Amino acid sequence: MVKFLQSSFRRGLGVLAVFVWIHRVPEVQAASETEVLVAAAADLVFVFPELKESFESGNPGIKVRGTFGASGTLANQIRSGAPFDVFLSADMELPRKVADSGQADAATLRPYAHGRLALWTASTNHAAPTSLDDLMRPGITHIAIAQPATAPYGRAAREALRKAGLWEALTPRLVFGENVAQTAQFVESGAAEFGIVSASSLRHPDRIRRGHHLVLPLDSHPPIVQGGILTRRAEGRSGPKRFLEFLGSDKAREILGRGGLEPPPIETRAQGKPDSENAPGRR
Repeated sequence: MVKFLQSSFRRGLGVLAVFVWIHRVPEVQAASETEVLVAAAADLVFVFPELKESFESGNPGIKVRGTFGASGTLANQIRSGAPFDVFLSADMELPRKVADSGQADAATLRPYAHGRLALWTASTNHAAPTSLDDLMRPGITHIAIAQPATAPYGRAAREALRKAGLWEALTPRLVFGENVAQTAQFVESGAAEFGIVSASSLRHPDRIRRGHHLVLPLDSHPPIVQGGILTRRAEGRSGPKRFLEFLGSDKAREILGRGGLEPPPIETRAQGKPDSENAPGRR
């Protein structure tokens, strides 16, 4: 049933178009001082345009282009030579692995946001959730989460279900999206009654007004500390460096906050801090 459901979505309901769009990779081209190519985690898809606009207004002549997808997929593409200047992951570990491969500068790694998980149903036929235990209600047969193998939000969702003691009971009902954006599409289309998605993926006006959602407590899952890093392609260029630094500015922190992402504490914006040092509980 799960394989059939996932296959049917790739054939219809516009999900395939979204999937292709968020995974497209720019054509290989020479590095430019006037263009910054960003590989960004799928949870940034709604907040990125405002970040881009704010940065470009303060840096005339520099244009930013974003490509969105599962962090693990983007990391693999960069390790294979995809022409990105900045990697904005939904965790800190994947940028470190890219640096270990020689395709990024470990010294530039910095946390730029803390992610939040949200339990969401797009239907008003279901009562507003009060906890993950509500997923055990009768009539809930499909629950969407991102693929834990490639998406940090999927790993966090899995750990939240495990901590709640629900993983084994709910595994037969799970539908896996390639990334958190596609996971939200499953819920939005109604093929999954509920989904565990990023709070930022609900910031689109059409979604925030639909159904019911619950932002999960911070202690319900491991911290989702999102990290950015400059790739080898960005070496010696000011544009990518300025964009990554911009993410730590007050303006960017304000934008991220409105977009459902908690900016990291100012004192932890130093480069390459371990995840445990950036946990929300240490703020």
